[in-house]
This record gives sequence, C-alpha cells and structure tokens, in this order.
Amino acid sequence: AALMCGCQSSKVKISGRFVGGDAKNIYLEQVLPLTQSVVDSAALAPDGSYRMELTGVAKTPSLYNVIYDGERIPLLLAGGDRLTLGSVGSVIRNYTVEGSSESELLRQFYQAFVTGAKYYTPSGRCIQAIDYSHRAEDGSVGTVPDSLIKEYTAEYYRIRREQLRFIIEHKASLAAVYALYQRLPGDTYLFNGDSDVVYYRTVAEALQESYPESSYLQSLQAEIARMDARISLTSQITEARH
Repeated sequence: AALMCGCQSSKVKISGRFVGGDAKNIYLEQVLPLTQSVVDSAALAPDGSYRMELTGVAKTPSLYNVIYDGERIPLLLAGGDRLTLGSVGSVIRNYTVEGSSESELLRQFYQAFVTGAKYYTPSGRCIQAIDYSHRAEDGSVGTVPDSLIKEYTAEYYRIRREQLRFIIEHKASLAAVYALYQRLPGDTYLFNGDSDVVYYRTVAEALQESYPESSYLQSLQAEIARMDARISLTSQITEARH
C-alpha cells in the first residue's frame, strides 16, 4: 500500500478545455535552470478538451509551462496534483487553474504582470519610461505626447509596485520566487540594483520554513551570496577612494 501511495504521489494529471484558439495540440514543457524541454503533449478534442498525465514528478513544486496557441502558461506542479486548466478567448487574460494552490498564486501574478507589460509595450513597440521617442507609421521619428508619457509612466510604476506587493504578501510561496525574476522590457533590476537583495532574502527566509528542500531555495541563496559579495566589494572600493 505504501508503495502504491508513493507511486500515485509522483503523478500529475492535467485536463481542461481551451476555446477560441486555432491550435489543435497542447504541450507541457518542463523548465530547468539551463534548459526547457517538452515532456508531454495532447491533441484537443473537437470541443477543445484535452487530458495529459505526467509521472515521476517531485513532491516539491517545480516550474512547467503549458503551451497553447503560441502562448505559455506557467504552472508550479507537484506530484499528486490534479489540475483543471483552460480558457475561453484570450489565453493569458482568461485562463483559469484549479487543483494547485501554487499555480493559482502564479496565475494571479502572471496575468496581471503580462497584461500590464503588454499595455506598457503596445503592438510590440516598446515605449519605456526612460525612452520617449517613437517611430510613426510612416517611418518618421516623432515625439510621444506628454499625456501619453504620463500614462505609460504611471502604468510602469503601478506594475512594479504590484510586483513588489505580490512578492512580500506571498513570500513563502514559490510563486514569489517566479515573480522575483520577472522584468519589464528594458529593466535589469527588480527595483534598485543590489539593494534588491532585501526582497530576495525575505523570500529565502520564508521558503526555509515552507519549502526547505526546494532547489529554488538553493538557487535563491546562491543569488543572495553573489549580491552580498558585490555590495561588499562596492563598499570596499568606495572606502578605498576616500
């Protein structure tokens, strides 16, 4: 019985229905630190329904993407999960997920962040808070009106505030780790360079309690050590100059 229980706990079942897209197949992609690879796929039925099953999944959640109609939906899957995932119309805006608390948290962050990022870069043309020039439809270079600059700048800072709020409010979740590493186009840092270490450390300390065996915690701790080393080196250089 114990053996059967262990076997069952390593399985993940995903089913649901996608309506409104042109794709006929759905794919499940495993995301590792250096590689991403498709580990399962399924054909959609005429009504858009599908079913997939994955075995050998660890009990600690790890990152996967469901790929449908050119869009990636991130999930945090753990052995034993039975997910219902689907959408009607726009995949990213409308998808829902049930059966995994971490994947649901990730949905809350991802939908808001990606929707905001697309607003921030309309039609694929990046209008950044620090770059107000744009190319008109006829190819000429013009200047973005002040009203549009204010609108996009306000949206830019709103997205970043919401990102930090999510990280702090859900610091004990692996969804917070995902949020730590997301950037708007043109951004290098989460908020303010090496001082961002405070957010990384906050999440790492919380994960020590919630997911002590997670490989993401180990990666986070290594990142914190690198950031601390850079801060220390910068401080030493500054002191030497004085």
